[in-house]
Amino acid sequence: MKFWPLSFYFFNNFFESELSLTSKDNCAILEEKSNTKDSQLKKIKIDCNHIDFKMIKSDKITINKLFKGQGNGQKKHCDYLMMTNDTVYFIELQTSIDEDKENDINYIIQQFKGTVCITDYIDSVLFHFYGKNKFFQNSQKRFVLFCKNTPIPITSAKSRKEIRYGINDKPDKFKIIQVENDGVIALEEMG
Repeated sequence: MKFWPLSFYFFNNFFESELSLTSKDNCAILEEKSNTKDSQLKKIKIDCNHIDFKMIKSDKITINKLFKGQGNGQKKHCDYLMMTNDTVYFIELQTSIDEDKENDINYIIQQFKGTVCITDYIDSVLFHFYGKNKFFQNSQKRFVLFCKNTPIPITSAKSRKEIRYGINDKPDKFKIIQVENDGVIALEEMG
């Protein structure tokens, strides 16, 4: 068991229990319980290969009641935040994305940016109210979009294909990984 930073201990106790997710066999289970018939990507697993992690359902966090309407996207959030000892993964699940459609890309970037704002807020609370170091500010960040359908076809030799390459350390440089429903992804694949 790895030592978690003290600020992570406070963070782990900061959220309501319904936001925390459990794991099974050292796999994080990500599920979308959408009523939308078009939603085809419902469940994937991330194999954490014996790396300790914590995960929350970030799209259930509601701290943005200050702003009217949707504003510039600050009320949007990605689906999950996954934390290891030194890295925070911002994760979104989508059925499809069209990289040629700027609206698709901008919407996902807004979701990632909105969740970054939440992590900034959490760090601020930990610092100002608990006198703790800023956990998120001092962690590596990785932005990952899992999607079932992409404009790039899957080859028969591989069950999934990484679409974007490079370091995915900013909301607008997210990595797209194509995955089938009930697919398993190794944590190392996420950046």
